[in-house]
Amino acid sequence: MNARTAAKAKGLSHGTLQRHIQKHKDVDDLQKAELSPTYSHRQVFTQELEEKLETSQESLEKGEDVEWLPIWKKKLRSRQKAHTKNQNEDKSKKFGKTCKKTIRDEAKKQPPPKKSRKTVTVSSDSDSDVGIVSEGERDHDSKDQGKDLVPENFETLEKLPEEGDFVLVQFSTAKENKYYVGKVLKGKDKDDDIEVS
Repeated sequence: MNARTAAKAKGLSHGTLQRHIQKHKDVDDLQKAELSPTYSHRQVFTQELEEKLETSQESLEKGEDVEWLPIWKKKLRSRQKAHTKNQNEDKSKKFGKTCKKTIRDEAKKQPPPKKSRKTVTVSSDSDSDVGIVSEGERDHDSKDQGKDLVPENFETLEKLPEEGDFVLVQFSTAKENKYYVGKVLKGKDKDDDIEVS
């Protein structure tokens, strides 16, 4: 049933009929505006809707027919909900960017992490010379290993250290002799190396 037929069925006057038709036409126009992809049109649609609702409230007080009012109310609630959702999304995006920037800035202020202690390999050959090599230097020529060490500081072991044993390791730098207690990670292998932590 269209607007004109509905109005006739209710016995409305010509003027009321025209207003009734115009109101339905306005609803159609607003529905078209709602489909517009641009935000500005959606905003205009919401403003027009609010204005129409104010007019409708006045019409209700006068006792005029406003059966289309619930449609507008529903559309307005839907539009307001979507608008609030968009605002919340904008805030969350901005907050996310701020957090990431703060974390990056804090990371830049932090000193670089300390390098982890290298695993040291202690090797022993038939002449009882002991050489110490860091893991990164295993590929280099090892003929000079142990030249700064003092063999007198070492005693002949009763048995070869096994995995889990603790051993005292001594080595020299240009300025001083150094000692540390290391835990054997791997026993003697095919290259006669013993890996100590």
